[in-house]
Amino acid sequence: MARQITKSIMREILNDCPRHLLPKFQTQEKVWKFNNGSEMLFAGADAENIESVRGSLAHLVLIDEAGFFSDLKYAVNSVLIPTTTTTKGKILMASTPPISPSHDFVAYVQKAQLEGNLIKKTVYDNPRLHIDEINSLAEEVGGVDSVDFKREYLAEIITDATKAVVPEF
Repeated sequence: MARQITKSIMREILNDCPRHLLPKFQTQEKVWKFNNGSEMLFAGADAENIESVRGSLAHLVLIDEAGFFSDLKYAVNSVLIPTTTTTKGKILMASTPPISPSHDFVAYVQKAQLEGNLIKKTVYDNPRLHIDEINSLAEEVGGVDSVDFKREYLAEIITDATKAVVPEF
């Protein structure tokens, strides 16, 4: 799945890249190699796929949809932090909030907020969407007060009462 997603993302990213700077995809190694020696590796985080990154060195790790990793804490602490240790690399996480506030991602969000490192953007910050389009999206997912709109479009960490073990809590 990561390979399929990677292809479409890279196609969009490289769409206007000057030809002499275009990376080449190395099928055997599953990396994009640039002429300056830089490499870009994409890996899935489900099942054992995160283990494929183990032992690598990274200057920058970007974790997309971190709020939906099955074991984010393990991936970060046991696999990804070690890849950045000797390079003094950085790890950045991006995601809409997870369905459950007990997900590991929430602790990372809270820590980033305390340290002044959190960047939070909502659908209202997107300059490509007109307010009419936003209102239409809101209606499609149950309205501006719905759990789905608040989580997916306002980036709120929220408990869905229909999925809570004890909804009153």
